[in-house]
Amino acid sequence: MENKNIHSGHRERLRARALETNLEGFEEHQILELLLGFVIPRKDTNPIAHNLIKEFGSLSGVLNAEVNDLTKVSGVSNYSASFLVLLKDVFRKYKQSQVKNIKTITNTREAIQICKSEIGDLAQENILILCVDNSNRVAYKKIIATGFSNTTSISIRKIVDVVVKSNSSNIILSHNHPNGTQNPSPEDDDTTQKLVLTLGLSGINILDNIIVGNDGCYSYFVSGKLSKYYENIKDNKILTFNQNKVKYIK
Repeated sequence: MENKNIHSGHRERLRARALETNLEGFEEHQILELLLGFVIPRKDTNPIAHNLIKEFGSLSGVLNAEVNDLTKVSGVSNYSASFLVLLKDVFRKYKQSQVKNIKTITNTREAIQICKSEIGDLAQENILILCVDNSNRVAYKKIIATGFSNTTSISIRKIVDVVVKSNSSNIILSHNHPNGTQNPSPEDDDTTQKLVLTLGLSGINILDNIIVGNDGCYSYFVSGKLSKYYENIKDNKILTFNQNKVKYIK
């Protein structure tokens, strides 16, 4: 009974401090200790939190782990492992809820907000497509690929199918670098340029290609690369269709 009271008092103090400081100054193991206290009520969660950080390297490593891997750590049950695994999905839904009132995309900031909310917290690489009509409304959005090595895995047919379904020929592409920087790789640049040509021949206009990385987001539109790709194609008279004049600003 005495040990239970000691742990209970510590938890209350930890919880009160978290609410007062918004977790500022908390170590990652302390955040895990706090979270585990909600699902492991009668046990000291501090050693468990330390063991989880030791095993997976960081708070993000723990939250991105699979249930079966988490339960290999002493003191972690299937119940508490499921709780930790679901947290990242709750965070993603929270971010999606924040931007659900963005019905139109008129600038890069709004596009990035939507892309981050959809794929920013995912552990695997994903390709997202947003279809935008001529009034800047988001007509349709869909993740079209998961777990690829680079953007060369983008399926032209899948993009065309999504565009046909949305009845909109303006798209914003996005993919995440879950374990890397926002900066595009040479393969990203090459694929984006090829997509501009290939999709352009089908009358599909790429408004932007956004990379969501650990250190921020990269916009091909803001960088000027996207405009350069379109100019190169037109200068070489490869592309003859007229781009839709959707207003999209930096």
